[in-house]
Order: sequence, then structure tokens, then C-alpha cells
Amino acid sequence: MNTLASLSAPRRGFTLVELLVTITILGILAGMVSGAVVVARQSARIAATKATIAKLDKIVMAKYEAYRTRRVPLSEEDLQRIAAAGYGHTYGNPLPSRLAALIRLRALRDMMRMEMPERWSDITNGPLYLLRWDATQNQLVVNPPSVYLAYRARCVAGNGSLVPSPENAPAECLYLFVTTSGGEDARRQFRGSEVGDTDGDGFPEFLDGWGRPIYFLRWAPGFNDSDLQLNLITIDQLEAGLQWTDQPILDQRQIGSQEDHDPFDPRKVDMAATPPSINDPSRGWRLYPLIYSAGPDGEYGISIDDTAAPYVWTDVPLSNGHYARGWGLPLKVNGAWVHFDNIHNHRLETEAE
Repeated sequence: MNTLASLSAPRRGFTLVELLVTITILGILAGMVSGAVVVARQSARIAATKATIAKLDKIVMAKYEAYRTRRVPLSEEDLQRIAAAGYGHTYGNPLPSRLAALIRLRALRDMMRMEMPERWSDITNGPLYLLRWDATQNQLVVNPPSVYLAYRARCVAGNGSLVPSPENAPAECLYLFVTTSGGEDARRQFRGSEVGDTDGDGFPEFLDGWGRPIYFLRWAPGFNDSDLQLNLITIDQLEAGLQWTDQPILDQRQIGSQEDHDPFDPRKVDMAATPPSINDPSRGWRLYPLIYSAGPDGEYGISIDDTAAPYVWTDVPLSNGHYARGWGLPLKVNGAWVHFDNIHNHRLETEAE
């Protein structure tokens, strides 16, 4: 009897409500897992980018700091001839020590520009202050560093045209000088995923965790998200319409040059008048090379040339151009500041990793 009753009783299945609840729960769990995977991947890309930039920072800063003790190839005769040609000095008279220091400083910065290029014009343009006296020709001639000549041989065709494409120049210049000066030891530090040629011009770039080129600015005086150099203009000031050459910013730059002067200029020969003006802007404060990724949003948001930066004064003397030009200033994209998620070497946390 019990057996027949159990056989004839209807079997209870899932109701529609139970199925819907189950599907909903599974969907929520799947979404949570999917979201966790996305977050994990993003975190992995950020960590990988920080690791790559930390390696680059170590290589670049070792080269950069070496210029503090680097001998500038200028003889006493060279100094006398340069001073007479460009500084109103009478050849043969004793050369004032501050003038000699200024000539050496400009030649040193010229050498840094050519050996650590950030744009192709650093390679296509020859020496500006790195000169020597040629007694045979009875004139001053350019005296480029040997590594600069190696760059030109790689990047400039026989007819004088540029071989690489203009796109990604700050990234390709970084790869060029890191691997040229560091040799095979530098190249071996980077995995295959950290190097690529995203524009297909035959000139590689170091890549971040998203496969985008890592950019480089040798000097970024306008950069205002730094733990290493002075932040001389704020986002609020930019929002208020202040520009790099407005008097309040010039005054702030003057304070910076006095309180944290360029360590490559121990004599402080590169200073502006007091108060500074647009015709004699303050300069000479400490700067660090900037190595940066666009971060998760893929937008760099950093001014790197005159055409892209509305806060740049373009009519500058070459001697202090890297201070007068506001390279490194944040730029708006579609009305918003987009540089806050950038990953760069000016964060002490990035350097420590």
C-alpha cells in the first residue's frame, strides 16, 4: 500500500519563481567573479607598468646624475673664443669665472639634450653651445658627442630626412638612448611584453601594461604632480586661467630657483632678474626626467610640444628654453583633466617598488 502510494504521488519540481531566483543568484555570482577578474587584470597591468617604469627610472637617473661630474669638453681656448663670439668678451683678457661657468653650464645642457633626446629635433638639430675652436679653419665649429652621431646615423637618412615617424617620438627617443647607452645589459632587463613598435616605423618603444608606449620628458618644469621637483603651478590656478608666463607664476618660479636651485648649476649663474618678467623669466630650479604611462584611461594629458600646449611661451632664448617652455603642464581632453591616473616616476611609491 505504501509502495503504491509513493509511486502514484506526483514528483515535485522547481517552480518558475525558484528557477528565476536561482538564475538571478548565478548571474550575480558570475558578475562578481567577472568584476573581480577585471579588477585583478587592471591591478596586474598597473603593477607591471610600475615595475617597468621603476627599471627605466633606475637606468635614466643613473645617466642623468652622472652629468654632475661629467667633464664638458671645453678648453681654455674654446672658452675664450666662445666668450668673445657671443658674450661681448675681449679675447685675451682674463675670463670672468661666472662667465666661464655659464658657458660650461649651457654646453652641459646642450650635451644632455643631445645624449638624452626627448624629441626628434634633439637629434636633427646639432650642437648649439657645445663648440670648439678649430685653428685650421680659424673659427668655432660644432663638437657633437659621439653617441649623438650614432643617433643621427640611425635616425637621419642620407638626404637629411627623418627616418622614424613623428608619432610616439618621446617613447622612441627613450628606447633609443636607454638601449644605446646601456647596451645589451639594459636590453636584457626588459621582457618581450615590455617592448614593441606600436606605429610600425622600425623604432621600438617601451610599453606599459596596456601595450601603450611609455613617454619621456628630459625636463618637465610645468609638471605639477611630482614628489621630486617643485610643483609651481596648480590645477586651481590653471582652472582660473593663469598661464605659465603670468606674473604670479613667474614669481613662484623665482622662489623655486632660489630655494631649490638646479644642482648642475652650483654657481647659480642661470638666474633671472628680480622681479622676473616675461622677457627674463626665472629658471634654474631642480628638474627630474619624467617617465610616464597614460594609465588606465589611455590619455597622457601632458604637454610635450608647443602646438599641443596652450600654456607655453614659444618665443624663448635657447639658453633657458627648457624652463621657459611649460612642457609637462597638464592638458585638458574633452574639457577634463586626464593626467591624474598616469603612472610615472615622480611618485616616491613608484620609485620604491
